[in-house]
Amino acid sequence: MRAARKLPTRPVRSSLAADRAHFRSSDEVHEVPPDPKTSSSPRKESSVVERSDRCLLNDLDPSKLSSLICGHPAGRGTALLLQALRQQVTIAASCEYSRKALAWIIDNDVLQLKNRRNVRHLTWTTSLICALIRVLQADGVDSREQMARLINMLASFTSGRQYLLTHLRLVLNCVVPVLRGRRLPTTTQEQLLAMLQKFSVRHACQKELLLCGMLEWIVNFLEGRTTAYATEYACSL
Repeated sequence: MRAARKLPTRPVRSSLAADRAHFRSSDEVHEVPPDPKTSSSPRKESSVVERSDRCLLNDLDPSKLSSLICGHPAGRGTALLLQALRQQVTIAASCEYSRKALAWIIDNDVLQLKNRRNVRHLTWTTSLICALIRVLQADGVDSREQMARLINMLASFTSGRQYLLTHLRLVLNCVVPVLRGRRLPTTTQEQLLAMLQKFSVRHACQKELLLCGMLEWIVNFLEGRTTAYATEYACSL
């Protein structure tokens, strides 16, 4: 009977310890230089800061933007435009950028509140001149909600609130009939209530709200089922 054949084994190689004393200075390992593509320099950092503070809205044509909103008030594209417009202020990279974006919206009158033809429609009747009422009275649920969020955001800032209060009768003429006469989603209703509450700190707005019967409507509204957000702003209003 043959004995089992032994498999050849490889000799174990042991690493030799290097004598560091024999290294020359030129053989020493130096620090790897930084990658010029990824390394930061003062010049690059300054350019990034300048780029972040430059308002992107300055590249847009405000008249074309208003025309797109008015031309398709119920479209999903309008809802996305209004959302992007609001987020330029709310999620800006810096306070300076937010201030510039807010000033751009106000100065260029994206909501078309300064239209001279609006002067003819200061009564409590329906007008289809400004972008605000075109969107609020359209059948687009998403675009109406985004417009409500936009004007509530504007009312949260002093300059935005002053811009809307300058056209108080026109804004209330747009918002109040929609809030009272339409069955709105909870989010849209909350945003409009919050906007009116921020308006109500002015005596002139309080008088107009009483004249249009908002006090009776709020009493009936609070008797129903409401969210904590809506209840808070309705009670404050």
